[in-house]
Amino acid sequence: MMWLRLVRGELRKLTTTKLPWAFLAVLVVMGAITAIAVIAGTDMDGSKGFIATAADQQSLMAFGWNAMMIAGLFGAIAVSREYAHATVVAMFLTAPRRARAVLAQLTAVLLGGAVWGFTGAALTVAAVAAALMVAALGARHVLTAGDDPDPSRLTDTFARFCALAQERALTVDLEFMPWTAVKCARSAQAIVAAAGAANGGILVDALHFDRSATTLEDVRQLPPSRLHYAQLCDAPADFDPTDEGLIAVARGGRLFPGEGGIDLTGLVRALPGDIPLSVEVINTGLFQGMSLLERGRRAMASARRVLMHAESAPA
Repeated sequence: MMWLRLVRGELRKLTTTKLPWAFLAVLVVMGAITAIAVIAGTDMDGSKGFIATAADQQSLMAFGWNAMMIAGLFGAIAVSREYAHATVVAMFLTAPRRARAVLAQLTAVLLGGAVWGFTGAALTVAAVAAALMVAALGARHVLTAGDDPDPSRLTDTFARFCALAQERALTVDLEFMPWTAVKCARSAQAIVAAAGAANGGILVDALHFDRSATTLEDVRQLPPSRLHYAQLCDAPADFDPTDEGLIAVARGGRLFPGEGGIDLTGLVRALPGDIPLSVEVINTGLFQGMSLLERGRRAMASARRVLMHAESAPA
């Protein structure tokens, strides 16, 4: 049928422009803003559970349906662009019966608007649900990194972030990485000290300790009050010192503690004795065929062996 061909043609025009992607970006931003608003307005002391009440569930659905307004906006912009850029002329030449052509255009716009409206609703509901779960978890620490080449601005940004986190009783732990503007423990300590925030901290990652100019003495000199937790992992002793090489190992080549060449015994001894430790091992090849439970067990067993060796080995 001519009308169906016209509808397909209109849909093809919509999907081959930047308009749908611009709307997708707007939807993602809307979801993120909504999630931040939910976290900021949700009790973090555990007194409010994840969408535990009917009111919570109604609010969640209301957030989602608000995104449906994007359908009307999508249609208005799509139609106005047709006439502004005169692309509607080709359609009228193809289908002289203007009523049929306009109906096909409206059908395509309604379909496109409905798709983005439901996409927006799904993204918003997912973002709000995730935000409520985060709030209900009662998180205590926020890991952050700094890559601003302006030290003064970086310090100011970190201080303002700490102030926001303080409202939720969260620490902000600055992780130094050798390919960023905060390359070593000394640099991280200087920024945290200059920011002057009580909840500001320094995160020591075993891999970045080993790959950066950080020494064991640097770690020992870090104020214990600034060390809220640390991350353990291992990696091959030989490595590519370029930024690309460092990032490749950090994001996909880590090993379980004790299975590489990092001086984990020295690092554990340099850290405060009561600091919480986490295991961060990112290695897709190593994990092939390994269940989540097996990964967790292996991570715990390897970390325990490192700690036991640090306690028993001679200084």
